Amino acid sequence: AVQIARELGARPQLGYALTCLGHTEVALGRLTEASASYSEAAQIRQAIGEQARAMEPLAGLARVALLKGDLVTAYTHVTPILQHLAHGTLDGTEEPQLVYLTCYRVLQARQDPRASEILHTAYALLQERATKIEDVALRHSFLVNVQAHQEIITAYESM
Repeated sequence: AVQIARELGARPQLGYALTCLGHTEVALGRLTEASASYSEAAQIRQAIGEQARAMEPLAGLARVALLKGDLVTAYTHVTPILQHLAHGTLDGTEEPQLVYLTCYRVLQARQDPRASEILHTAYALLQERATKIEDVALRHSFLVNVQAHQEIITAYESM
């Protein structure tokens, strides 16, 4: 997908494909490659004016930094996300809950009091989305089978 998007000059699709590639590279433990994919995706999203969608690869960069134990860099990547959330939404993003969860984890690691606020927001948005799913089994799956959703619920309930 990355190669085809590059060949076609399809920048929105390239940003999406690079973000997905970053997720895959993290899952494979290839953190250097993941950072490169996320960085390029964020640059593309910002360059084409997709500010909300740029938050996903920035969150990816923060997760990579956390995995490397680099809290300073993780916070550097989360800061523009927090600034965006102060005045905007994550509408149009693929995995908004993962962005919120990443912000929560970074703030929690820094013992930043904003962590609980971010977690409350993530939980409320998750519940709001879940109530729009009429099928009970599908709603349950949405809440339980999506890892980021389950982590938000667990963190919220233990708070």
